[in-house]
Amino acid sequence: MDILQNAIDGKRVTSSSRRRAPVYNPATGEQIAEVPLSTAEEVNAAVTAAKRAAAGWGVTPPLKRVQPMFRFKELLQKNADAIDRTREDSRRCER
Repeated sequence: MDILQNAIDGKRVTSSSRRRAPVYNPATGEQIAEVPLSTAEEVNAAVTAAKRAAAGWGVTPPLKRVQPMFRFKELLQKNADAIDRTREDSRRCER
């Protein structure tokens, strides 16, 4: 079973917590991974990093901030057929 990692300060970080919660595919109800119930220190590190990032992001010009969303849109359009097939497969599992 995959165990998800935390994203802290732009890096993937493995939690030191042994406590985990299941992650389910909403279309099938199947458990697909586990997410760590992170420690207070890990949560504080993530919040601190997010505050640092927000300060820089807030002064970033809007045209630059929108670029990741345009890239996301391009990827969605490029992969629309595969995404559609995945959705159809999930619907078949529900029936």
